[in-house]
Amino acid sequence: MSYRLFLLASFFLCQLAFSSSIPHLCNKDESISLVTFKKSLTIDPSASADCDYSGQPYYGKISSWNMSRDCCSWDGVICDEITGHVVELDLNCSQLVGNIDSNSSLFQLSRLQRLNHSRNTFSNSHISPLFGRLSSLTHLDLSYTSLSGQIPSEISHLSKLQSLHLLNYDIQLGPHNFKILLQNLTQLRLLDLRLVNISSTIPPKFSSHLTTLRLGDTDLYGIIPERIFHLSNLKELDLSYNDHPSGYFPTTKWNSTASIEELYLSQVDFSGSFLPESIGYLTFLRYVMLNSCNLSGKIPKSLWDLTRLEHLDLKDNLLEGSIPLFTSGLQNLSYLRLLNNLLNGVIPSWKFSLPSLSKLDLKDNHFCGQLEDFRYNSVLTHIDLGHNQLQGYLSESIQKLVNLASIHLEHNQFQGPLPKSLQNLVNLTWLDLSSNNFSGNVDVSIFSNLKQLFLLELSHNSISLTNENNVNSTLPESVESLGLSGCEIRELDFLRSAKQLSYLDLSNNKIQGRIPDFALSNWMNSMSNLNLSHNMLTSSNQIHLLPLLDIDLQSNFLQGPLPIPPPSVQLFFMSKNNLTGEIPSSFCNLTLLESRIRIVRN
Repeated sequence: MSYRLFLLASFFLCQLAFSSSIPHLCNKDESISLVTFKKSLTIDPSASADCDYSGQPYYGKISSWNMSRDCCSWDGVICDEITGHVVELDLNCSQLVGNIDSNSSLFQLSRLQRLNHSRNTFSNSHISPLFGRLSSLTHLDLSYTSLSGQIPSEISHLSKLQSLHLLNYDIQLGPHNFKILLQNLTQLRLLDLRLVNISSTIPPKFSSHLTTLRLGDTDLYGIIPERIFHLSNLKELDLSYNDHPSGYFPTTKWNSTASIEELYLSQVDFSGSFLPESIGYLTFLRYVMLNSCNLSGKIPKSLWDLTRLEHLDLKDNLLEGSIPLFTSGLQNLSYLRLLNNLLNGVIPSWKFSLPSLSKLDLKDNHFCGQLEDFRYNSVLTHIDLGHNQLQGYLSESIQKLVNLASIHLEHNQFQGPLPKSLQNLVNLTWLDLSSNNFSGNVDVSIFSNLKQLFLLELSHNSISLTNENNVNSTLPESVESLGLSGCEIRELDFLRSAKQLSYLDLSNNKIQGRIPDFALSNWMNSMSNLNLSHNMLTSSNQIHLLPLLDIDLQSNFLQGPLPIPPPSVQLFFMSKNNLTGEIPSSFCNLTLLESRIRIVRN
């Protein structure tokens, strides 16, 4: 008897296990609610166009929704495996356009736990108070949806929320509701209110579970409570680009676990404050954005030893002192921006050999001395050392930075010849060596093979541009901006291939005669800013046919009647020439000129 009971019990247990392993079908009422929601929307690919820029797939997920299939198999719909209720709706990047008002059938999905509507277009909608009825929600994402109006207080009723994304341009959150939201949502791990107009001080209380707090560009003001820096689980803090809130960094350990990985505090006012050595406790730091913070003093040595740091931006501060000659950290650093500070001393050679560094920007400081020989580096693509006091020769070893795309060394005191090895930097798009003391002959052939070169600026040096090695050498067709003021240029044949020029400064040279016909032909559809002043030109050769904005031909030997500029012109300088005759009446139609016209001394 007992054996038969055992078999019977085993049979029922197997049946129960088997039945529980079969997923339940979607609840019919919820299927109807979803289809009704679908009918309230339309699909427009432009509604999620920015998903393409961010590399996310986007398509009309709801187009496949129909009652002939179980709704648990629909795109973007996830059901509970046991009950069959819809618990997640992921319509991110679904090309949706329409309204989500208080009559929307969306709010009938009462068991929703995760709802993602980001990167769609609901431009005629406010955030409905009925979102507060979805009491099971743990994750809500309404970012980049063109929603507008006030965030309703009912959002703070969602006590189970662990992540809340409301990033939008036209949303407001009143100071009182902001405070209540932070008090009530005690389970929050992630809060993203970037771009929301809050216009409030920062409340002192936050969920102790927070790992990510994003309040950038929300018009916050007042004093930043130090407690924020001590949240034990915090990994990302963004208070950047607000109404200049003020604060101080902890001078001892920040949070107990030193878990902070990303720190975005741009435009927070730390006047009279300095970056403390205690930042070295944050050994997990990867991103530090502290630009325009009124920071003073020296950069702490502990910062240079952070081994996980990837991105460091301290631009537009009052930082002073030198950079250490040696460092044991920064092996993962890919972006270093220290421009517009008061830093001085030599630039240590290790900055050019960090294994991950791709962008180095030390512009507008007081760095001095010579640059040492460069080591091989295939990662570095951008160097900006302009507006410093660097001197000496620019080494031929610069060719070892094989993937350089841009070089900014303008307004320094470099001297000697330009390195011929520049011709080997075939990825260059931007080369600015202006306002230095470079000297000697520079052959055009150095630049002929730089097929991606967009800007070349060599003005205000003591160089002479020549075609000695190859009379047929020309600048690459890719060049759009060219500055060669004061380069002893006598003719323009080297520009025959430069058919995309929009900015050209050949002032203070020795160009004679008239502007050649090929130049007019090449520049017809591209040129907007032309400066040929202080040369020996005798004819402008119908330069007025070009769609120019700025024309500067003053201090030449131009003869004949005053050229009539194109209607588009905004600057017209023809002073100190040999022009004759009357001023044409058509000048009265040049409404954009205002006071930017000079035709005296003719």
